[in-house]
Amino acid sequence: MDYGKVSYFSKRNTFLLWGTVLLLLVLAFAFQPLYTSLKGWRSRSFIKQAQEFLLEGRNTEALSIANSALQLNRSDPNCVRIMARILSLSSETDVRRQALGYWWSLWETEDATAADRELMLKTALRVKHFPTVNRHLTEVLDAGTEDLELLLLAAQFMAQENNLFQSIKLARFIIQKDSLLRPAQLFLAQQLIKTKTEKDFIEARNILWSISRGFDDAGLQALRLLGRKPMLNLMSSKDLRLIIQGFRGHPEGTMDDHFLVLDLNFLLNEENPDEIVSRELRDFIIKNSDDRIRLGRWLVTNRRFKEVIELISMEDAMEYQNLLTILLDAFAGMGQWEDVKRILDTDEIPLDEVIIELYLARFAMEFGQKIIAQSHWERVFTLAETKPFTLFYIADYAEKLGLYEYAEQAYEMLTKYNKNVSREAFSNLVRLAEMQKNTARLLQLVKLYGTTFPNDNASMNDWAYLNLLLNQKIQESKSMADNLVAKLPFMHAFRTTLALAYLRLNLEGKAAELYEKVALNWEESLPGWQAVYIAVLGANGDVEQARDLASKVPVDRLKPEELLLIKQWLP
Repeated sequence: MDYGKVSYFSKRNTFLLWGTVLLLLVLAFAFQPLYTSLKGWRSRSFIKQAQEFLLEGRNTEALSIANSALQLNRSDPNCVRIMARILSLSSETDVRRQALGYWWSLWETEDATAADRELMLKTALRVKHFPTVNRHLTEVLDAGTEDLELLLLAAQFMAQENNLFQSIKLARFIIQKDSLLRPAQLFLAQQLIKTKTEKDFIEARNILWSISRGFDDAGLQALRLLGRKPMLNLMSSKDLRLIIQGFRGHPEGTMDDHFLVLDLNFLLNEENPDEIVSRELRDFIIKNSDDRIRLGRWLVTNRRFKEVIELISMEDAMEYQNLLTILLDAFAGMGQWEDVKRILDTDEIPLDEVIIELYLARFAMEFGQKIIAQSHWERVFTLAETKPFTLFYIADYAEKLGLYEYAEQAYEMLTKYNKNVSREAFSNLVRLAEMQKNTARLLQLVKLYGTTFPNDNASMNDWAYLNLLLNQKIQESKSMADNLVAKLPFMHAFRTTLALAYLRLNLEGKAAELYEKVALNWEESLPGWQAVYIAVLGANGDVEQARDLASKVPVDRLKPEELLLIKQWLP
């Protein structure tokens, strides 16, 4: 065997192999920029096509093309941006939430533009993703955005977070930029109504009158606000006629608006109420059971029980739960409790067991059967424990009967549900406590709210303020107020709490300094803030001004402890 020849060919093959490998590596490195360039060109082409589809309103196709671009080049911020933009434009909340993930990845890079940041925040506001909003809202607003839609969403968020006067301030700024922006005008009017001051009521009324002349949704919302309390209290007979005329001429009016017009006709008192009801029963076209339900509820609300019994036959009532509850309310309103009991004892009654127990509880209460009534109420809450909508119904029903203990129990059960339901429940609990002027109960609710929604500035301030009103936990409350004022020094609610803390510590001079640094706007202040300010003036020897301002405070809206603060300066 010729070993030398084998060796020669082996070496030759080895050189050829390594040469081929080296050549392939060179070619790979040489073509890498070309491949990257081709991939980049392709992704840019997809992005351009997606943008064109967006302009044409072909969002589904735009999303498909954008996804192809992203698959080609996930590190390209333009691919991430177009994907985030398309998802943000969706009408579906879940899809918009998906957009936030892309916005977050873009936000963390230096490639995020001011427009990117604004659209991300706008998306977070729309889907109510509050962690994102709380983290980035101040940053975007401080950058001086000119996006009025974003600013209006931010104002609505502030209102939801109980920053009433900040939301009003931002709404005024928006209207300064565009005085014809009707949604902003409507929002401002809605917030002014919440201040419950006569001056703001008048301003809100004037804004609503100007909006109500339009035939859009804002115009219809304005008419509804003008036609209900508290705006209704400011209306003359001429105003009522104009509101009625506005409703009748609006193309988007609903059946509920129709019944509101009837209520306004009652208030005008220009014709016999019996004639209004008779005409309505004669002319109202009942197309389906929903129409009969609406008419029945309106009649019950206006205590026209006899007409309800004529409108709803027992045969119809036994087919629809809503009709049956209306009929039961009519019999109860007329004091015909034996009829109520007879219906409740009927076999296969079309009522939820919770509602049956509710009426049985009321029946027992009417006849003084306290133990039996309590047993039924306990059964009501046991059955409704996992039914939030039913709990709201129970709370509303109990409130209308003046049974606030049971209304509160229903709302308390609702505080254990999701955030939106819980917030609404707390709002109703606070309303009931304020209506009863129960400061200790308010403090209990604020503490519970703080447990449910930790790190909420408004609830922390309320906790400190109410403790100070009750003259307890002074140092702890002062520390809380100090922190809040340091964080948001121009929030009058926080400064008021700190001023009250100084008063409780007999440091009236320190309290006065707070108002020297940031003056109190009397007209935009809540009655409680006004009371603390008067107390500070009086404690610092400015008795004359304290007495003058005390005469202007709506004392009926003060908590008992706030009234005590200014009692010596009242006329």
